[in-house]
Amino acid sequence: MKNRGFYITMLTYTIWGLLPLYWKLLSHVPAVLILCCRITFSLVFTSAIILLTRRMDQFKALLRDRPTMLKLTIASLLITVNWGTYIYAVASGHTLDASLGYYMNPLVVFAASTIIFKEKTSLLQVVSICVAASGVIITLLIFGTVPITALLLAFTFAAYGSVKKFAHVDPLLSIAIETLVMAPAALIIAFTLFGNTIAALTLKDGLLLMLAGPVTAVPMILYSIGVNHLDFKTVGILQYISPSLMLLIGLMSGEALSLEKLIPFIAVIVALVIYSIGLLSKKPAQTKAE
Repeated sequence: MKNRGFYITMLTYTIWGLLPLYWKLLSHVPAVLILCCRITFSLVFTSAIILLTRRMDQFKALLRDRPTMLKLTIASLLITVNWGTYIYAVASGHTLDASLGYYMNPLVVFAASTIIFKEKTSLLQVVSICVAASGVIITLLIFGTVPITALLLAFTFAAYGSVKKFAHVDPLLSIAIETLVMAPAALIIAFTLFGNTIAALTLKDGLLLMLAGPVTAVPMILYSIGVNHLDFKTVGILQYISPSLMLLIGLMSGEALSLEKLIPFIAVIVALVIYSIGLLSKKPAQTKAE
């Protein structure tokens, strides 16, 4: 089961790493409208699968489960903020900021795995957190700026993963409920603020926005499967795939990697190397025990 979770999670991060190419096709569409479409059409897509697989009774049962609904509502709010920040970053030509955020994420995940899930840790892994934090602090001291976009992406996604691990809900039903929670607000915002924009959309733009549903939901479902079958640190390690692809896309798109961005990038990458050594240097018996 762990091998299955490993490969599914690896595929998920590859899809996410390539998604900036998709969102760049919609760079002329307001980011908030794209977010609303992601939520709405993800709900349509997951609901259709639930109906086709005759799982509506399970879906209704979850809706009546108050503790689980509370967890999924929190998860929904977290992923909405994450999606919105990510879309804005890519659409405004800041793919490198998004990449840095998702490079930071494994380290935030590590902190969560240690503090929340009580997973065993090592000195090297603690050092990696300090190195990554030093990059952000140095940037603040030298340039007086904080990589807000990157930090927001890292912390919201790590928090989302933590809540999902606590909820431990079937992936398809989970995504359906998460998008259901935000869909009413998404529809109101879309038609209230962007009615004229929607009316002026080309057929191509309309199709791309509709496909945002499955493009969003499929990797989210895969992620839910992976996070339920792997220890949280391994989930964090596999996260490297996504920001690495984003970094390449950003550089190939002509985004400048200024010194202000380079310092935290270097610090985080060094931290990830230290963090990985800490994981790989575990004794087999210890790793198996976890």
